[in-house]
Order: sequence, then structure tokens, then C-alpha cells
Amino acid sequence: MPTTKEQYAKKSKAEMFHILRREILTARLRATVDKQLHRPTPDKVRRVAAMELPPILSPEPGDPWGRRYCGCCCPEEL
Repeated sequence: MPTTKEQYAKKSKAEMFHILRREILTARLRATVDKQLHRPTPDKVRRVAAMELPPILSPEPGDPWGRRYCGCCCPEEL
């Protein structure tokens, strides 16, 4: 489920980039699977998949989110 505008307002810059990175990678995976299965890919998914990945940022001091990571696209804790 996509993150809503209100949920984004409460997140740090490092967490925002992490979420955006995950969504881009998900769109790329969906576009690849759709191509292999000969299915049409929605324009919105193709546009997101074409985006450049944001950098992995170190968290700001005192940012509790920095101790978490997903393990799928982040090689180590942020």
C-alpha cells in the first residue's frame, strides 16, 4: 500500500529516501515481471521504474529510525 501524503510529513529525510528507493525497486520488479509474462505495465509503474534511485543517507543525530533497515536494498543499518 503506498504511503499517503500525511504519513510522509512525519518522516525524516533518510526514511523518505529509503521509502522512495523501495518503491522504485518495487516498480522495476513489477515492470520486469510484466514484461516476462507479456502483460501490459501501467504508465505510472513505468514512470516510477524509470526514476533514478536516491542516495542512501546516514540518519540525523537522534533520529530513532536510523537504527532500522529493511535488509533488502540496504546492505547495512542506516
